This record gives sequence, structure tokens and C-alpha cells, in this order.
Amino acid sequence: MMPRTLRRASALSGMAIALAAAGSTVVGQTRDNPTLFTGPAAIAHIWTYDGGQTNWFTDIDVSILGELVSLFRVASENAGGASASAEVSTDAFAAQSSTKGETSATAHAYKVAIARDPQHRLQVTARLKLKAAAGIDEHPGSTANARWSITVCIPDGPGTLFYDDLGRLNWNGIRCAGGVGALPYGIEGIVVGGTDLTPGGKVTKVTYRWGVPTTEERTGLKVTALIDEAVPVIPGLPYLIKIVTSSGGDAVSAVDPTFEADPSNPDVTFEFPNVGDNPNPQPLLRDTPEALQARGIDPQPFLDLGFFDPPSGPPSDPPAPSDTQAPSTLATPSDASSWAKSPVTMTFAATDNVGGSGVKEIHVSLTGASTGSYIIPGNGGSTQVTAEGTTFVSYFAVDNAGNQESTGMVRLQIDRTPPVLSGLPASCTIWPPDHRLVQVALIKASDSLSGVAGPLSIAVTSNEPEAGLGDGDLAPDIVISGGDLKVRAERSGRGAGRVYAISATAADVAGNIATTTATCSVPHD
Repeated sequence: MMPRTLRRASALSGMAIALAAAGSTVVGQTRDNPTLFTGPAAIAHIWTYDGGQTNWFTDIDVSILGELVSLFRVASENAGGASASAEVSTDAFAAQSSTKGETSATAHAYKVAIARDPQHRLQVTARLKLKAAAGIDEHPGSTANARWSITVCIPDGPGTLFYDDLGRLNWNGIRCAGGVGALPYGIEGIVVGGTDLTPGGKVTKVTYRWGVPTTEERTGLKVTALIDEAVPVIPGLPYLIKIVTSSGGDAVSAVDPTFEADPSNPDVTFEFPNVGDNPNPQPLLRDTPEALQARGIDPQPFLDLGFFDPPSGPPSDPPAPSDTQAPSTLATPSDASSWAKSPVTMTFAATDNVGGSGVKEIHVSLTGASTGSYIIPGNGGSTQVTAEGTTFVSYFAVDNAGNQESTGMVRLQIDRTPPVLSGLPASCTIWPPDHRLVQVALIKASDSLSGVAGPLSIAVTSNEPEAGLGDGDLAPDIVISGGDLKVRAERSGRGAGRVYAISATAADVAGNIATTTATCSVPHD
């Protein structure tokens, strides 16, 4: 067994190497300055207990926040006779934990699903198909436990990677957003044994949209589930699918879900951003049926669900021999104005010719204010541009026969900053009140991005009327010429003094608005 300190170092080094290959940089590795990650992600972790000492083994393969690449994610750890593994790839999304004796293990896998609806309905239906099993040894007095769970939810921020206070590589998983309706679906299966708890298992289904959790108690020291149910989702929103397994003692747990469009809305498609192919898929369970039997665990549920077989996705249709026509892509910005004043989402939808081989992927690159490049698997996806300035978005689609369309380009211009107003003092005093026109401001507006749209708007009010102030009263009292503002040094001898309230407003081409105010007074002596 690899020494604990070397194992910990190798886990971090392997992560750093994988990120460097993808063009990313680990920016923080402390609890206060962690590295942020998102799906797809895979984490495997094992604890072993040796003479009162807890040993810690972790393997992590995640997508660093902002990383625009499509990769399969696999994490696998083995120590003390225990194993934990998780995979997120085009053909596999699964996790398993297997332990024996004084060991514990957990595996986590995350991926994001986005529904695309050509009819633009407010809500569509997804189909969750799940097979899962958990089992513990059936010896009298067993204290083993095994658990699996799946949650489909709106994510609430990224996960974090960091070194804890003991110098161990640790993580906080991707969280779910709170609030009624934010967590549409969750299922958990658990089986426990022991003298303090009643041995047995249960499956709990939590459907937050529709009410209270429902629990189905199971007998025996194993729990299996075959789920095929509808899950409502909102098109265009990113849904986090999170699966977790854990086990302790002589126990094993595994979960293997799929997420696809429901037959009630067959025109809906699902995209799983940044998920790639795994050229070397492995069986979900790393044990053999004989190994489970030797530990007192019934292997039959895992055999029935095919957990000892290598994953096999649907076979790809061979490219049509006559397909020589490239696909075409429609790129649509969420804001098509010449200058936008908020982040712009680019949506890509590619189509292949009738009878063609089908769209394989869309290549996207950003240059200018925002930079980056990535591959969208399948025929559609989106990206968001947030940086101010001009960004050029280039794109092209490739079909399964290798035909590539000509590169298209969209120019996005974003200005989120209001214009700058200058030349207006916060306040001023005019003296003496000798009826002359006094220049109090020469107001100018400037904007470094989209530019100022139209002339300034200057408004001035007075707390005294223009006429009827006494001897020598002259008019007009307020003269505005462009940004040049003059007011009259005049006030009523019967009042407490005159106050001019000044407001200047300017807008830029993007629609950002800036306003500034000032007061100028002609006091009573």
C-alpha cells in the first residue's frame, strides 16, 4: 500500500497534471482560497483505520470552473481492501463503493443536463431511469452499512478543492439551491445492520415539488431499486445530477442512472456540457461475485442489474457513405443589439442534411475581450460572454462523416458601464445678487466603450419664480446651451434665499444611464 503522505501528494499532482493539459491553473488550495470546480466531476475517497490512526486516500478528476473542454472524468481509489470509483463520460455515469473490515469509502459523480425544447414550452418532462443496489454482510451482529443516492436540482454555486488543517486534500461538493421547487427530485437507498439499529433497508423518495418524502421499508440486508419515472424540468436551465455511494464494513453500493427526454415530448433533447468519450470503459463494480460472496454479501442483486459488466452505450450508426455535405449552424445571441448592457448568451443549433450522418459536435472559440475555446458535443449548446468590450465568437459544426462547415463569426459588444459626467460642481454660491447671468457649469459626458448616445439632458428648477422678485428683476433666469449652464444672480429680498436645483443625465449607446445633481444658491444677505 502506498504511504499516506505519498498517496496524498500523488492525488494532487495527478490533478495538477490533468488541469495543465487542459490549459487550466489551480488558483487556490486552501480552505479560504480553494480551487472551484463544476460538473462533470468524479471523486473517490477511502478511509482506513489502523491502530487508532485514520488514513486518507483521495482521487479527484473535476472540471475547473471556467474550463471549456470536453473530457470524460474518472476517479478510482483502492486501499486496505476497499475500492471507490466514479465515472462521467458519454456512455457511463455511475459510482460505486466497496469496503471490508475497518474501512469506509465514498464516491461522488456530478454532471449538468440542459433541456432544449424547439417549441419553447415553460416546462417539459425528463425521464429518469435508475438502477441501484446496496448490500452488507449477512453475518449475525454485522455493523456494516451501505448507501446510494441521486439528486436532480438547480446548482447553487461550484464545489471547492482545498487542503484541510491536517494537510489532506479535501473537497466540498456542488450544492443544490434551496427554496420550494428548487429541488425537483431525490432518491436515497440505505441498508444497515447492527445491534443498536434494527437491521434492514429502506428507499426514500423525496419529491420537493409535490410534498412530503415517501419511504418504502425493505426487509433483508440488501436494497435494490429500478426506477423509471418522469421528472419535470424547465428548458434552458442547467440541472445538476448528483450521485453518491458510501459504504463501511463489509458492504458494497452502486448507482447507475440515465437522464433523457420523456416520450411525452419526443422533440426535446438533452445536452450534457463538457462530457466526453471514455476510450477504455471499466465494469462498474471492481469486485467479483465470488469476492462479495466470501465477505457474506449476496451478489445476486448486483448480477441482476449488470453491475459486473463493462458499460456499453448505444452503438453509433455508421456514417452514410454518400454524406459529403457539411452541417450548418445557427448562432443566436440573447441580445442582438449593436451594444448590449448585460452578459450575452450565445445559443448554437446545428443541423445536418436529410439522410446525413448527423451532427457530431460544434467547435466554438472566443477572441477579443473574452477568450477561450471548447467543443459542444451533439447538435446544440450555449455559452455566455460577460466581458466588456468586443468579443468575436467563431464557430463551426462537424458531422459524423467528418464534414466540416465553413467557420461562422458573430461580433458581440458589451458595455455595462454608464457614461461619465463632468463639469458640474456638487454645489456653488452666487454672489452678489446683481442680476447678471453667471456660468455655473460646463457639463460634458464621455463613454469609452459604446459612446454617448445623443445630447445631454439638463434640467434646472428654482424655488423662486422667474418674475416678481422686486426691482431690477430680469429674465430669463436659466440659460442652457449644450452643456453650458448659466443662472441669474437674483433672488427675492423678502425670501430666505434662492436655490437652483440642477440635474444632468446622459445615456450611452448600450442604454446605460448616468445622472448627477447639484445645487447653486443665491443667499439672502
